[in-house]
Amino acid sequence: MYLDFEIDKLSHSIENVQTGKSYETEVLPLLKSDMKQILKKNGWQFDWAMEVKNPAKSVFKLVTLQQPEVIQGLVSISKEDGYVLMNLIESSPVNFGKNKIHYGDIGCRAYWWTSYDNLRTRSSTINSKIFPKL
Repeated sequence: MYLDFEIDKLSHSIENVQTGKSYETEVLPLLKSDMKQILKKNGWQFDWAMEVKNPAKSVFKLVTLQQPEVIQGLVSISKEDGYVLMNLIESSPVNFGKNKIHYGDIGCRAYWWTSYDNLRTRSSTINSKIFPKL
């Protein structure tokens, strides 16, 4: 199996490629109102609507605190027996390729924030929505 991706820089935030400025990030549940941003015609590679429609999966978005309306990356996860499965993960179309705006571990950061251990310690509202049996 061949995986076609590159980890460009490991960090605790995302960083502007041209300026080097770092931006703090937050991972939030994807909202219905976000769906119009994440279409294939806008450069996204995966059909995120299919992920959202599947009740066994939870989809999260990575945003910066400075621009929470701009999605930097997405991750779809599901709870399996004893582990959390990452179904899909994708950086925003503006964050890959030679002309990317930001670099950093967007996908890894999103997954880390949505991991089982982290979700157990977050608010009960989020836990009950994502994994009702926790």
